[in-house]
Amino acid sequence: MPLLDAVLQGQLDPLPAPANLVRLQMPFGGDSPASPGGAGPGAFPLGGPLDLVALLLRPTDLEFETPSLRVCRQRLEQNRARLRTMAQRHRYWQRRVQALEAERQWFQDSPPTSR
Repeated sequence: MPLLDAVLQGQLDPLPAPANLVRLQMPFGGDSPASPGGAGPGAFPLGGPLDLVALLLRPTDLEFETPSLRVCRQRLEQNRARLRTMAQRHRYWQRRVQALEAERQWFQDSPPTSR
């Protein structure tokens, strides 16, 4: 997980790979930390660098690969915008009703002036 986080944050440069895959080259050599020659029983079984491939699912990659997901996201954004507009209108009309109600009570409570 820390390797994937480092890739996402731009701290590690991955090798070229298809969308949704992360390819990293891990620097494992043929020698072990205990033996400088690497021929001992504790030597790494790998003779050179190890290519690591991981699946990385990012919403932007999925949307790029699947047009129907882009359409769904656009619809969601349109619905959110519509909902925000409706909420703003609702707050406006609520304030307007409160102001009219206060005005009506003001005139109801004030004594009539005679001329």
